[in-house]
Amino acid sequence: MKQDLESEPELFNKDFIENNIDTDKLRDALRSDVEDGNRDYAKDIGAERFWKEADGRGIDIPDDVQEARDAGDDPRKPSDAEIDAFAEDMTTDQLQDPMGYLDDIYGREEAVAQAIKIAGIDVDRAAEEAVDADGPEHFVAHYDGKSHETKSGFVYWRTN
Repeated sequence: MKQDLESEPELFNKDFIENNIDTDKLRDALRSDVEDGNRDYAKDIGAERFWKEADGRGIDIPDDVQEARDAGDDPRKPSDAEIDAFAEDMTTDQLQDPMGYLDDIYGREEAVAQAIKIAGIDVDRAAEEAVDADGPEHFVAHYDGKSHETKSGFVYWRTN
């Protein structure tokens, strides 16, 4: 079963495969690139927009920035550490659902293909789920999908 999942995932139902993508591994694999992109975004949007978006994200606004905003003055540029915190917060939000993130970029079908390419399938979970749903006979008995039991209780499968 595991061997089939690793070598020929296309043999399985598309929804089944999609539900067994290793999302933790996918999230980890995407994190660095997404965070780098968010860091570049934060640097490019300008101080006023940066602080407005940071405030909208619930990030603490330093007193000097808040005072400038309250006075109608231009706030100072964010520090590298503030940009990093903003990018990290934005990345965490975006990657709560890494499949949704890829779906927004590629569309559903291509997102699944990219996710499998990037992170693969959680083979152990998928194998357990498949055997629980279809029984071991389905995967062992390629000919008739049934198990048989002798009078003494020995269970066997026909493999043709």
